Amino acid sequence: MHSDVADASSTLKGRLQRGRGQGYLDAIASPSEEVRPDLLDCIVHDPRWDGQVEARAGYYAELAERLSLETSAIAGHLFSSDDDRIRDENRTGLAIWVLSGLAQRGRQDAVTVLRRYVLEGWNWQWALEALAELDFPHATEGLGDELERRFESDAELIEALRGATLPELWGRWAEKNPRLSRALDALKATYEQGTADQVEEPSVALLVTTATTGREDARRAALAHLGSLHTAEAIEPAELAIRNGSTELRRLGRRALFRAANPGMVPQARRWATEDNELAEVALRVLAHHGDFGDVSFLRASLENAWKLGLIYSACDAVDGLGRLADRESESTIETIYDETTYSYLRRRAARALAALSEQFALGRAIESLWDCESETRLVGAASANLASDSVRHRLDEIVGNPLEDASVVSIAQARRRAGETQRGRKP
Repeated sequence: MHSDVADASSTLKGRLQRGRGQGYLDAIASPSEEVRPDLLDCIVHDPRWDGQVEARAGYYAELAERLSLETSAIAGHLFSSDDDRIRDENRTGLAIWVLSGLAQRGRQDAVTVLRRYVLEGWNWQWALEALAELDFPHATEGLGDELERRFESDAELIEALRGATLPELWGRWAEKNPRLSRALDALKATYEQGTADQVEEPSVALLVTTATTGREDARRAALAHLGSLHTAEAIEPAELAIRNGSTELRRLGRRALFRAANPGMVPQARRWATEDNELAEVALRVLAHHGDFGDVSFLRASLENAWKLGLIYSACDAVDGLGRLADRESESTIETIYDETTYSYLRRRAARALAALSEQFALGRAIESLWDCESETRLVGAASANLASDSVRHRLDEIVGNPLEDASVVSIAQARRRAGETQRGRKP
């Protein structure tokens, strides 16, 4: 979604939009009737900077359950006239997965809304995937026959199934539904023909030659292929593309270099760092992950510039590098980023960096991180938060007892809880 529109991080709604742990804590400490409108707005107007990767569904679902948010409010959004008019996954996706999160927490009304959306909504495949992930079989029972009837012609049915996932579920339905069976057979035949027509993979040497000396369209195809291989052989043609290629070749060259990034590129990256093109972005990635203390000043300057200009991915790289090198001079900047960024993947990097370089992290933001929307941020909090706090010990107990929590977070919480019990046992 790449949304830049968010309330201030000092407000409850702003913290909820960001998925911050403090937002969760503020919400459950406030009157439910005052928080519900802000929570609903977050669910139906996806606030994520990048909805493909950022987590919010579990965070919002947990709050929706605690605050007794009615699923009818979410249904009102899904089944409005905009559903067919604005066919945008960003409009419906988060609402669907929040309903899934509520269903996982025992809300049968959420299952009912999802089943109805499978049969009526344009983004029905996501709703079906959400239902299929639930542990109870009745969530998808009988939907196959009803879905099949939704598509009037066989061509429409085949086209609908072309991008469908869940082959086992469709296969079970097809065993009892001849029309579904014929549609799946037709798709299988098309796939097998496409597989038979595939050509042999070109060699890396041929790809390098084509990406360097071929015509524009051939260079693009070869460079894209090299990039997908994550190979060091892509470095030279990718650099050439950035220096003298078209806009599209430069984009492909940048992607190929990002994918090829390795410790051996550090000398080149230091030369690229002063350039005014995509090579400087690659230099930041390489030096952040493989540079040494001599590169800290470059990383600091890059972070300051990226944060000022809203270059989120560059800020991610710079924070990673400064955290890896435990640069204490960047602590205050990274604290600001933790508090204010609208990209929760950047906040999790800030948490990881602060755990390495800030003596105060364990007493403050690490505790907040235990309630963050991102599991990796919660993991950093579980590993770092000061065990002297009653709220920390209680939260670790909650994490260990939560069947929906990520296994890695549970493991760290269990280890910290055992460590805390040992420490308390040693006190006189």
